Amino acid sequence: MELAQARKARIVRRTGGRAVADALVAQGIDHVFAVPGESYLDVLDGLYEVRQKLQLHRPRTIGQASRIEGVTPAALTLLAAHLRRARGTAARTSASGAA
Repeated sequence: MELAQARKARIVRRTGGRAVADALVAQGIDHVFAVPGESYLDVLDGLYEVRQKLQLHRPRTIGQASRIEGVTPAALTLLAAHLRRARGTAARTSASGAA
């Protein structure tokens, strides 16, 4: 009985977002880039919990993203493509009347 209680006491419940944040820290990542307007609140909550170890960047424009050290032209191209795709999906969803 005591062994079961000891195991239960060691179990730490965490969210998927916290697991992602912990994995980033374990890999030695110290900067994380987020796309404003995207829906990954659980991950943002996890990043907030480890904010002393990770720096979150949320540029509002491609221009702001281009001024972040280490961001390559290829990364900017991928970001622009992602935003076009995401906005196109949102536009199609709102035009069809879906919530």
